[in-house]
Amino acid sequence: MEFHLNGLTVEVDPSGTLLDALRSQCGITSTKDGCSPQGQCGCCTVWVDGAPRIACVTPVARVQGRRVTTLEGLETAPQWARCFAANGASQCGFCTPGIIMRLASLDPAQLAQPAAVHRALKSHLCRCTGWTPILEATEAMADGRPIDITALNSPRAVQRAQLEGRSAQILGPEVALGGGGFACDTAPATARYAIASDRLDQRHDPGGSHPGGPGDWYLVDDLITWRTALDSTPGRRSSLGVTWPIAPAEGRGQMVRTLQTTWVEPAYVEPDCSWCEPGGEPASPHTNGGAFGGKEDSELPDLVAALARIHQVPVRVQLTREQVVQWGPKRPPMAITVSVDGEDPDDATIERTAEGIASQASYTVWIRAARTAGIAEAISALPLASRVRCVVEEVDVLGPPTSVAIRGSGWVEVAVVLSSLRTAPADDPEAVVSDLVTSPEGARAEAWWDDHGHLHLRVDCGVDPTDPGEMLVLRSYCMGAVHMALGWVHSEGIAVDAEGQPRDLTLRSLGIPSSMEMPKVHIEIVDEGTRAPTAGSVNGSDAVFAVTAAALWRRSQWAPRWPIQS
Repeated sequence: MEFHLNGLTVEVDPSGTLLDALRSQCGITSTKDGCSPQGQCGCCTVWVDGAPRIACVTPVARVQGRRVTTLEGLETAPQWARCFAANGASQCGFCTPGIIMRLASLDPAQLAQPAAVHRALKSHLCRCTGWTPILEATEAMADGRPIDITALNSPRAVQRAQLEGRSAQILGPEVALGGGGFACDTAPATARYAIASDRLDQRHDPGGSHPGGPGDWYLVDDLITWRTALDSTPGRRSSLGVTWPIAPAEGRGQMVRTLQTTWVEPAYVEPDCSWCEPGGEPASPHTNGGAFGGKEDSELPDLVAALARIHQVPVRVQLTREQVVQWGPKRPPMAITVSVDGEDPDDATIERTAEGIASQASYTVWIRAARTAGIAEAISALPLASRVRCVVEEVDVLGPPTSVAIRGSGWVEVAVVLSSLRTAPADDPEAVVSDLVTSPEGARAEAWWDDHGHLHLRVDCGVDPTDPGEMLVLRSYCMGAVHMALGWVHSEGIAVDAEGQPRDLTLRSLGIPSSMEMPKVHIEIVDEGTRAPTAGSVNGSDAVFAVTAAALWRRSQWAPRWPIQS
């Protein structure tokens, strides 16, 4: 069958989806596969006869003889890319090609109307930027003002992106156009696709599902065959509801705070992918982003290298969205209680000195966490006041795999609880109480709410305030951290069944906040020289993630369970 692609007539196999045809037969890599075939992330948005369409749920047979426009054929794409780059509206760049296609379909009057832009963005997910920079980029595009992106050439800007993303990253307009060098885009056309065998799909391993070894996979020739061989029904939102698998410690004296968390999916939009030539180096699944720690322990590179060596052909392994949720590591569930003047000399304690809590009372923080390699060490790295001690108990929990590599796991939860103990000074009990967090790396972040419901942040992580590129990049990552904290506290969590298997398998079921749910955020970036002299420039967005969660929790009057809106 034929259709018109960016002004040229192309002939494709009429089976499969428009997304598969564009990527595998037409070489269009700007259209990304973030959830296919769920139709829930918006990364594959294109135009069909000038109207936005989600390509992964559009059978290619339906576009016969019609006009299909992708980012490669969008006349205004370069201007959009510059606006996104200049406003920090693209970090990994996986979601932004679809977002640009959606926004570019609006007329100039709609672009200038925030309500219309929010409605358009409801069809999309962005995990990195916190939406605000995207809204600002859209406003800049609507205004038509000149865009200067030379600040992004700064070495400090690139260094800051790597610090905040915890992975090698590139900056520039090409990122917004999807040119971040993702493994799913760079695999050679001759690479065969690996599929998990039936015995892997049926294996029950509550201790941590994983891709397995080469014997658990077989190869097919191309993307359409791979999609057909999967023969899978798109995942759904479960009716089970979120549970809190760990009970708080009891009988520990006067308890002043209690917090229970559940399994939380990192929810990076780019599914895990790696490829390898026989005897070559496997492509990293990280590419242009760190996936918030969710891919830190990925087995795909070793797996794909072994498959390429055994079969002596280039091989790619690409996980579906359902597989990412089923197999990927989650944030460890925890139950934390704080007692006043707690004392139990028989328990092992973790104590550090640092800036502390307004009250002069002594506290014991009782922490029960899902057994996770390195969780006690992560908590012990958090600087504590001398009158605070932490007691950590690891608990065996039936559920999906967990990882301490997920953004701030362990230390952030404890930092949030400790910040909640800050009180107004005795001589001014009506004063606004800010939350304050110092990360293990030495970054300081402070947060408070004003009377208009706006969130104010002050961040100190070692910046050069005269370098606009570094300031732009840091602000973008801090906005993303606010967005992630908002979801973590209010809405994010996954249902896990009695056998420990995740049942919320769609992106929309994970509770990620929309652009309309983001509060107004004011960020002040400072360098007050209060960090340890050896700290230098450090990651600041993780401290912002922690302090925003603390501020949200304070605003809820310390609701005992997250997500609050469960």
